[in-house]
Amino acid sequence: MSSVADSFTFPWAREFDADQLAEFIESLWGAASGENGLPTLDAIEKVIANHRPPTAGESLLDESLIETIAQKVTTEVFLAAAGRTAAPCPLSKRELECLIELARGAPHEGVGHALGLSVQTVKTHLRNAYQTLRAGNAARAVAIAVHHGWISAPDLRLHAPPAPAEHRAPRDWAIIYRERVAALRDNPGTWHRISLYSSPSNARRPARSMCEGTYVQFRPPGTFDAEVCDSEQGQWPVRARYTGARVAISTPHPGGEA
Repeated sequence: MSSVADSFTFPWAREFDADQLAEFIESLWGAASGENGLPTLDAIEKVIANHRPPTAGESLLDESLIETIAQKVTTEVFLAAAGRTAAPCPLSKRELECLIELARGAPHEGVGHALGLSVQTVKTHLRNAYQTLRAGNAARAVAIAVHHGWISAPDLRLHAPPAPAEHRAPRDWAIIYRERVAALRDNPGTWHRISLYSSPSNARRPARSMCEGTYVQFRPPGTFDAEVCDSEQGQWPVRARYTGARVAISTPHPGGEA
């Protein structure tokens, strides 16, 4: 006998937090605002694919994975189990500082803000750290550093969660998008803020949808640029501009850096 949950079209969406669910509904509304036809259906399916969590066997590294490691492992546990003391750390001071901030749950933008570095510099330090530790990803690098005692228990103090983003009804977002897109078209090439989000990952999807024309207000595809800006008090703005011509579509990047 099937349960009530089996009848849900998006059972995985019921596991979203408030910000994620609001962003998912906003994206669906934006995609469904077009004319009846296959392009609108394609846009809706793309939104669903972008938000569906990875299934068993898939790998998707994000800040929550780093935060889980930071919450559950401590230096004392690893060293006591191994019966040894910490080995000298092969990382530079800056590389270790960036890795510690990452272990505390900060995204690249947050690491840069905490250390006074650009996002690109943070990425360079972390990439060097991964190579030195022979780690294939951030989670592995953090685990290695904790295991050897280079990141200690006090270092794993988590950052306070960001303030929740402002929530609006889907119909309100449709109106807001129409108004702001009209302003963009009146001022080609000028950047304007579109909306605020509580995390970089929540902000990247709508920014990409604006570039790709998934939202009907931002069609035809490729006529708008959109990007995620640096954090402002725990929230990440998305800004956009009207190019006045079709442009190559690329994945939006935080802070507008190449």
